[in-house]
Amino acid sequence: EEAELARRHALHMLELSTQAVSEKDQVATDVWRRRYAYLIDDVRAALNWAFGPGKDPATGVSLAAASAPLWFALTRMAEFVRIAENALAAMRRDGIANPLREMSLCEAYGHALWHVHGAGEGVQAIFRRALEIAEAAGGDADQMRALWGLWLIANTAGDYRQARALAERFGAISERGSHAVGTLHHRMMALSMHY
Repeated sequence: EEAELARRHALHMLELSTQAVSEKDQVATDVWRRRYAYLIDDVRAALNWAFGPGKDPATGVSLAAASAPLWFALTRMAEFVRIAENALAAMRRDGIANPLREMSLCEAYGHALWHVHGAGEGVQAIFRRALEIAEAAGGDADQMRALWGLWLIANTAGDYRQARALAERFGAISERGSHAVGTLHHRMMALSMHY
């Protein structure tokens, strides 16, 4: 019964992580963190099981993507780097074709890498992959998140012309819809123009 119980546990952690993400913007950050911090050890155990030999990498990929905000809220980016690497490797190795999950993982992985290792070509490549998927399969919000990551890296790396171009591209997308990101765009442009 162990394998079936482990599978059910992983699926339950996926359900709880998805629920947590849906509530993230509805309550204060500290309240959200206190409400869901207790999940982290169970999520870790479920991920370790899912990515184990002969287990359930598809569930692991979904759980890694869904639980990313929790790892960030608990400032465990270094641990999430390993999780994201395992998930992206499983997608390639096991032929798990889920572009939106890959895009979500790339975005979270890029930010985790930036926090842990700083700006670099590897981080840019991850955000470029997220943008590529967002342009093909995602929506405007997905593209803006990937562009914001690329903008952040360009600023950190001192490529201010590129940062300005990315901020302008972000703004053009935000104007297409009813996205409440006008203030963020203005801050991106102000910082890019300042540098």
